[in-house]
Amino acid sequence: MKTSFQYPNEFRLPPLNVRIPAWINSVSAITTPHDLDEERMKVMLHQFFLCYLKNEKLRKWHKERNFLDEYFPVSSELLKNTCTKRYTEYVQALEDAGVIEKKKNKNGNASYLVGAFAQLFRWRLPATFEGTISFKIDKVYGYKQVKSVLATRDKFFKNGKQIMLERSLNNPIYKQIDANLNNMEFDESFIGEYEKHTITSDLKFLMAEAFANKDLDWFSQDEFGLRLHHPITALPKIYRNRLRFKDHPKEQLAVLDIKNSQPFFSSVCMNKHLVSTYLPAFLPVLPYIEKYGKTGDFLLYSQLCTNGQIYEFFMEGMGLNLNNQKERDRIKELLFSSVLFSRLRVSKEKKRFKDYFKSCFPSVYSMFQTIKSMDETILPELKEIIRPTGVKFKYHKSNFAYKLVSCLMQRAESAMMFQVIAPRLIEAGIKFVTVHDSFIVLPEKVEHTNLVIRESFESIGLPSPTLSIK
Repeated sequence: MKTSFQYPNEFRLPPLNVRIPAWINSVSAITTPHDLDEERMKVMLHQFFLCYLKNEKLRKWHKERNFLDEYFPVSSELLKNTCTKRYTEYVQALEDAGVIEKKKNKNGNASYLVGAFAQLFRWRLPATFEGTISFKIDKVYGYKQVKSVLATRDKFFKNGKQIMLERSLNNPIYKQIDANLNNMEFDESFIGEYEKHTITSDLKFLMAEAFANKDLDWFSQDEFGLRLHHPITALPKIYRNRLRFKDHPKEQLAVLDIKNSQPFFSSVCMNKHLVSTYLPAFLPVLPYIEKYGKTGDFLLYSQLCTNGQIYEFFMEGMGLNLNNQKERDRIKELLFSSVLFSRLRVSKEKKRFKDYFKSCFPSVYSMFQTIKSMDETILPELKEIIRPTGVKFKYHKSNFAYKLVSCLMQRAESAMMFQVIAPRLIEAGIKFVTVHDSFIVLPEKVEHTNLVIRESFESIGLPSPTLSIK
């Protein structure tokens, strides 16, 4: 059914831009047989789209690229808030129309994402539809529908941010970064992009569009590497250069990025001041790895990482074209998956690269293996990383200790970013936003920011890494 009541002009809200599956010819054809509101159904389809979009990012991050297969989690609480208590009828109508499919367990019951009250769904493409999963632009005009979406969005985002800020009351740095995030928007020309993507499967654009529409908003810190996450960290790089500070709408922002960031932090992990002051949980590691720091190959590795040339070193040694960006990206992926983030044993191409790394830097490789062989008896504060509560292992001695190197690197990066560099930038009056190992600043602040970063590393006895400026 369609909403017939018209609200007075003073109560009307601007129409809401939504994305619905491109293969749906008529939303009313789905709602009419069930006596449901057409605009509420568009709202629900948009919520499914956003959940799908967020899960696609998770799928990309997952090393096996099969996160939840084709399914994506959808919060029942979210649907209830946006589509009233009748939300189950809307879901059933979409199932009946063959738009979505609910994941079932072996008993035929609904399947839920572990740790969250969210059922799993996937899109169902009709046999007559050609191409990949695509979405088209639609609009919602109804006052009640638009208001419910905006109110629910604000509620969920506020709750999520409040939890983060409550955890960080002793760290005003996060509040300042959050304020700077709220002061960011796309340049004016981005609005014209909608016309080129009326119907699109381009996930990079859809992520940017969702950010521009304020559909995606979060501010959190993960427990593993203590990294800060927000919409811009998930924004594709090709759209980050379109961001502007609202009070400087004409100025293209600059990005200062630490080159070879993760390898660099792996090369300074035995710095006593860094570990004892900012990474105390890893303090027991030092007696086991200090002996490696004075070897010739470790010093070479450290120098290459500091100069931002570690990937080029491997490319040159393997006879690859140094100007080929795809080859460089492949070497970076192999270094992470074969050495830094890998399990103790790897196979095939990863093993070949691991063996090559070991032949070049035997002491560095031995140091990584030493850390990955530790357990909670040596590192009790990292028990939830090594042997998480509730996880059942096939063998008694099995654990996740191979993650310790990546955990150490990410926590070292996070400590430098938020405990050392960020306070100095705020004190210097430099407005910035972080994206893991990089800072986004105004172009006139690049030189000053570069100086602050260099002095921050040197202040705790670390070499200053090479920065790329874009």
